[in-house]
Amino acid sequence: MEERDIKILAIGMISMCIIFLGYQLLQEDPHEFLKREANAKKEIEISVPRNLKIPKGETAKIILSDFWVGWSRLSDTTIEDILEDINSGNEDFFWQEEAYANEDGSITLVLTQEQLERNIDRVEENLERIAKDNYGRMEIIISEDFQSVTYYIKEGCTILQWHIAYVGIVSYMFKAQTLSGILPQGGDIRTIIIAEKAGEVIIDKRAGYEDFEITHEEWNQKVGVEVAN
Repeated sequence: MEERDIKILAIGMISMCIIFLGYQLLQEDPHEFLKREANAKKEIEISVPRNLKIPKGETAKIILSDFWVGWSRLSDTTIEDILEDINSGNEDFFWQEEAYANEDGSITLVLTQEQLERNIDRVEENLERIAKDNYGRMEIIISEDFQSVTYYIKEGCTILQWHIAYVGIVSYMFKAQTLSGILPQGGDIRTIIIAEKAGEVIIDKRAGYEDFEITHEEWNQKVGVEVAN
């Protein structure tokens, strides 16, 4: 074997070791990771309608509903924390002219047309990122009017893995509704979950704060999640 071949082989072995070691530390099966990475290469494009038009040189007030604000808050955060997050990076990227809280718990964004477009681009990018990152576990189909989302859950996907994706998807879907002008105040979202293994719908209801009324045991049985004893 020539010296060049030895170097190439060594580099390949080092790369594989890094992948396996890194995901062993993250407690994820490296084979599942490699399969998910391959699946993530699937082309996923999500397009938010651009119905709102702001005349050049003018601004418009876009209201993020109190429901969206409540949905985006963690148990220990306040509306001021949400505002701080919205304004983070504004000096560099100029996402909006202004953002402020209203008495009813909603948040108003003051935007130019260029800023509106940029915010819509960011919503599309984040929805596509979540869908691609989770493609090995589930296929996420968002309706064109952003009022419903269907999750085709693949065998082995845990309820926690789904829920993490769900929270991000719903948050950005609410924002897509508002920025696109589909529902100016944001509306509720129908959530449909289909377990591929069972071949049946296991959840079909509107998004909200309520429990989805499925236990971990029921999820594991229908989806096909092996639980270590």
